[in-house]
Amino acid sequence: MSATGAKNRTSNVNGAEHFDIEVPDTAHQISSDSWFQVAFVLTTGINNAYVLGYSGTVMVPLGWVGGVIGLILASAISLYANILVAKLHEFGGKRHIRYRDLAGFIYGRKAYCVTWGLQYVNLFMINCGFIILAGSALKAVYVLFRDDHTMKLPYFIAIAGFVCAVFAIGVPHLSALGIWLGVSTILSLIYIIVAMVLSVKDGVKTPHSRDYEIQGSSISKLFTITAAAANLFFVFNTGMLPEIQATVKQPVVKNMVKALYFQFTLGLLPMYAVMFIGYWAYGSSTSTYLLNNVNGPVWVKALANISAFLQTVICLHIFASPSYEYMDTKFGIKGGTFVLKNLLFRIMARGGYLAVSTLLSALLPFLGDFMSLTGAVSTIPLTFILANHMYYKAKNDKLNTMQKLWHWLNVVFFSLMSVAATIAALRLIVVDSKNFHRAFSFRDLRRTRPNTKTMSFTGTQQKCRACEKTVYPMELLSADGVSFHKSCFKCSHCKTTLQLSNYSSMEGVLYCKPHFEQLFKETGSFNKNFQSPAKPLTDKPTPELTRTPSRVAGMFSGTQDKCATCSKTVYPIEKVTVESQCYHKSCFKCSHGGCAISPSNYAALEGILYCKHHFAQLFKEKGSYNHLIKSASIKRSAAASTAAAAAVEDVPES
Repeated sequence: MSATGAKNRTSNVNGAEHFDIEVPDTAHQISSDSWFQVAFVLTTGINNAYVLGYSGTVMVPLGWVGGVIGLILASAISLYANILVAKLHEFGGKRHIRYRDLAGFIYGRKAYCVTWGLQYVNLFMINCGFIILAGSALKAVYVLFRDDHTMKLPYFIAIAGFVCAVFAIGVPHLSALGIWLGVSTILSLIYIIVAMVLSVKDGVKTPHSRDYEIQGSSISKLFTITAAAANLFFVFNTGMLPEIQATVKQPVVKNMVKALYFQFTLGLLPMYAVMFIGYWAYGSSTSTYLLNNVNGPVWVKALANISAFLQTVICLHIFASPSYEYMDTKFGIKGGTFVLKNLLFRIMARGGYLAVSTLLSALLPFLGDFMSLTGAVSTIPLTFILANHMYYKAKNDKLNTMQKLWHWLNVVFFSLMSVAATIAALRLIVVDSKNFHRAFSFRDLRRTRPNTKTMSFTGTQQKCRACEKTVYPMELLSADGVSFHKSCFKCSHCKTTLQLSNYSSMEGVLYCKPHFEQLFKETGSFNKNFQSPAKPLTDKPTPELTRTPSRVAGMFSGTQDKCATCSKTVYPIEKVTVESQCYHKSCFKCSHGGCAISPSNYAALEGILYCKHHFAQLFKEKGSYNHLIKSASIKRSAAASTAAAAAVEDVPES
């Protein structure tokens, strides 16, 4: 039903009549959905594409013990806190269909305003994150088929924002999602199953190459673990439970509790599965977007990324619904979905809201850091501090001393947690700001019209150590007092992109940690360079191979490259480049055991590839690498013969 004004109603709940339940004014439908549909809304909210990042953002900082125990405790505490809020839905003879209405009814007008402010900021930043996530999924599809990087992330964010706006205009309210919830479930299963299957496949192939150690210094670990512990509670909570509960049929409390039990039992299984399997497969090297780790058929990875994009569009609509409801009710939008007046209003109001969200998503430099800060100052207070204190305030005369003490203990604990998480998030922002040396930043954008007024940005006169080109502020990264482009901050040996928290350098030359250690093992000191990889035996290059590719041919960059293992052509979508050699992804494996390896986790000797496990094992067998060098020479000679034979076959007959 759609409530057009505050009224008194009489309802029959399990044979008992409840009189004088006041329903507030709203332009959206309420009391129209079954508990099962509401359970699917809640499950969709927690199994969104963010689950692809929890392995890297929760498990990597906490490890197996901290992560598993923390997730179990956080889920139990979150279920308890949400049930407290659900039981207050009809407190005082009035349905509280908005979180701010409930807080205002218990505390007064000031609490109403503060709660609405916290909730709005919280949901707005979550929605910005969804838009960035959707844009990232689209770019991941693009990179699978093109490696020219012509299309930057902000372009994909703009496309994602437009699609979200179209969906928001066509779906008027939360209850209207209907069939879209089923579509969302299917999409979630696609990217979750793909991520799990490919992760298991990679994990089985490389059983000995994973490292689960928590990285960083003691101070860094302290702040990282604090932020990750706060993220545990962000995983399970929406910050808009009363708004979702408003859509459920009578009896609203009983049905909502059933929906919550579904969410925190069956609904959590997919999230737990992908989170644990992803961390098991890749350990501390797990990416913040799991699909970037997995190896598999291109079309399968593309399907998973497209599913993540589409599911994110649906999920954003859930978290944006409180803002939509406020605007629709404020301006008295009533009637059919596609009435011209209503349609134009949604285009202007929702389109404007998402335009601002999209713009900020594309421009804010440290959006992830600010989202952590927002979660600390709004998500934890809304879901845990406010929930426990509201229940204590509302049920004070019915609680015994131990129950009162318990609620106060929760209030104090989560208040301290909120403060600690806020400090950790602020430190993260400060550290990132210092690293990038700029007052303002634009996410993945390049300046196109520099002028004298904008030369005050730090770094416009600096040169990248790697490419010797000018480094602009939005792409500047500084390490050891040396400036780099973010795209040039790579290991000089394997060309893997490095992070400020995980790199090594010697006399200004950058290395990833594995190759920095390998350099010492090969030479006995850090004073020498890596042994140069073997060069293929080639005659004088023909004009066809030395001429500059045309602009059209440039669109298919990589088609002239040959795999160092099989000597066949390597196309961009299947190419891996390490040590100036190109490989097919399927050929990039350990030469000893055939184990799958990655550019950031392998060892090489005389141009021959090994997984780290077998590289160390072969050294232990003989106590030196002499036998490996001999074996490498044999393999290299065989590869040269194969390459020569392939070259002869390619020469056309005269």
